Amino acid sequence: MTLILAAALSGARLAQRAAARVPAPALALGGVLVLALLSLRGDTLALRPGTGTWLPLRSLERGLRLHDFATALSRLPDGRMLFVRSGVPLVHGRDWWRPHTHVTALTPVGSGRDIVHGTFTHPSPIAALVYRGDAGRGAITQLAEQLDGLSLFGEPLHTMDVARFSARAERLGIVAVIALEDDLTQLTWLAESTAFRRRITLAPFSIFSRESAVALPAAGDAGTWRIALAGEVGAWMPVRLAYYPLWRAEAAGERLEKRRGADGILEVRLTQPQQTVTLRYGAGVPEILGLAVTVAALVASVAAFWRSPWPR
Repeated sequence: MTLILAAALSGARLAQRAAARVPAPALALGGVLVLALLSLRGDTLALRPGTGTWLPLRSLERGLRLHDFATALSRLPDGRMLFVRSGVPLVHGRDWWRPHTHVTALTPVGSGRDIVHGTFTHPSPIAALVYRGDAGRGAITQLAEQLDGLSLFGEPLHTMDVARFSARAERLGIVAVIALEDDLTQLTWLAESTAFRRRITLAPFSIFSRESAVALPAAGDAGTWRIALAGEVGAWMPVRLAYYPLWRAEAAGERLEKRRGADGILEVRLTQPQQTVTLRYGAGVPEILGLAVTVAALVASVAAFWRSPWPR
């Protein structure tokens, strides 16, 4: 739409030189109307999506049996759901742009389960980990839909490094892997070499699940999260949340060291073999100083305005 308006305004400037009596806004509006008329036939230039292209949610719920799907997920052990694909194709084919849906992004709403993947998202470190295979800086150069059915964590599905996948699943708190029936031939290693077993088949979904639950941080009082961790004293343990500098970790009133893992996961350093870690997310010194500077600038601006002489 921005390109269309810019073209119309540029055209209006050129046309105004030839017809000085016609106002520029009128010429610009005329250009937009011409382009809108041209977009009515064909899909090359469209100002809005066609009504037949996008299926309503009710049709998707019925066709994909989303209610039964959410019920099946709610019966699995505690942990996150990992989707092999970002979306679900609605027609057969190999073109990534064929009609598809990202309705799997609503899984947390329908089943109350946290998910990894199952939707396209902004370029966060965890999204980069899923799409590209690392959580470092840099652009995500391919669309999520272009990777569906081909790769996950930056590796081809059929040649996935099993040990690396298992380690990532453990750090992300994955208790179930959700694939499509079309992906099963490339995922033979999943049931053969990992802790995941095929538990539920609900076309078009196939669900591989672990037998035991995976602990995730649970919401507590006053904006806190708690998770029980066990390991060697001095070991760095993942808390299965994305790292951000504003996280603070404590155990029994003692501040714990924290760091960002190579995969973008928040890690804390244990001081006891078994600890219940309390996590808090709040403003730090830079944020407080920034707020103080903002308040001081507002006060100075009001004072300067109040002392300035009123215009006569």
